[in-house]
Order: sequence, then structure tokens, then C-alpha cells
Amino acid sequence: MKQFRIAASLIACVLLGPAIPVGEAGTPCRPANDSQWHKLFDGQSLAGWRGYQQTEAPRSGWSVTDGTLFSDGSSRTDLITTKMYSDYELVVEWRTEADGNSGILIHADESTKKIAFNAPEIQIYATGQRNPGIGHQAGALYALYPAIESSVKPPMAWNTTRVLCVGKRIAIWHNDAQVCDTVVGNEEWNRKISHSKFSDSQTFGKRTSGYIGLQDHGKKVWFRTVKLRSMARK
Repeated sequence: MKQFRIAASLIACVLLGPAIPVGEAGTPCRPANDSQWHKLFDGQSLAGWRGYQQTEAPRSGWSVTDGTLFSDGSSRTDLITTKMYSDYELVVEWRTEADGNSGILIHADESTKKIAFNAPEIQIYATGQRNPGIGHQAGALYALYPAIESSVKPPMAWNTTRVLCVGKRIAIWHNDAQVCDTVVGNEEWNRKISHSKFSDSQTFGKRTSGYIGLQDHGKKVWFRTVKLRSMARK
């Protein structure tokens, strides 16, 4: 019987992949029952998105170009999903020019004038060399966790950002290199915020759910995949 249980566990690992810790270390999570990838960007329209603190998507600046979600940098209005999300895995494919700058924002609300002052931001940047302060490189969790330099690609190359948000856990991978695996509100998280530009914010880094945002930082950026699936705590 013991051998049978071991064999069954091995089969489950092959079929489902390794368990992923969430919240407190060692607590596993898996895709929710019948969970499928949901396209937040349908490749054809801005359906499911609106401007930050607006009721509709911006009329200029953001568009669908050759099947990509494109910002020419002129609107200076960030996009957010029309729905709030929690307990999910998010995958975003993006590229930007040599002077590019943008971001993927998670757990956003609309309590501040700018979304970046309430929502943690995964940095979209052209390279890892410019602006090399902690958390400013491509793939970094902005101002908190630095990127992995070896994972940085040249301008206009497609990058893949993967984010796991389940319970209080936030784990981020940039081009398959893990940037961080942290817990909202733990000692390390709070210390990093206290040493950052967000130290005086009453809302930054407090939430475990919210809108997902794409930043317009005045530069050109393309997104070809923005997809999400629900994750279940085990």
C-alpha cells in the first residue's frame, strides 16, 4: 500500500507539476479545478480594459497593432483590467525599444493619483544596464527586488514575465529566471517598502487582490500575450 501511494504521488507530480508554496513557506497551490488560461488581451480589441480612474479605455495612445496591444506613449494613461483578481498565475509577453519604459502592475486599487503608488510594479525596461538601481532593471519588482541580469534581452526582443499571486505570496519570473518569492506583509517585505520611495504610502503593498495594470510611461511598448488562470490553495 505504501509503495502504491508513492507511485501515485509520482504520477501526480508528472501530470500536475511540482507543488508551489504559497503564503507561509511550504503551503502548496495548484491550478484551480477546471482552470483554463483566460486571455486578458484578446488580440483584437481593448475589451476588458479601461483607463486608470476612468470608465473606458483611452481613445488615443493605446491600440491594437498587428495583433499586439500597443502603447505609443502619448496617452500617459495606464490601463487596468475592468475586473479585480486574486489567487492567479499571470503571463505577459512584451517588448520595448532601446529607450523603453513601462510596467506590469498587480493588486492595484484606485486610491492614489498614480497607480504605481498603490500597486507593486514588475519593471518593463529596454535593458538591464541603464538605471541600474535596485529594482529598476527589466524584470525587477520595481524599487524592491532587483532583476536577474543574465535574463535580460536586447531591445525589441520578446520577453516573458510570469507572476504567481496566491494568498499573500508573490513570486515573479523574468524569462524563466526567478526574481523573487516573497510574502506581502512579512518582515522582509515591510523592510524593503520602508526603504523605498513608497515608504509614506498608506496603500502600497498592502493588498492581496486588485486590478492588473499596464503602464504608459511615455515610451513605446508592445504586449502580445496577457493571460491569466486561477490558482487554488491546497
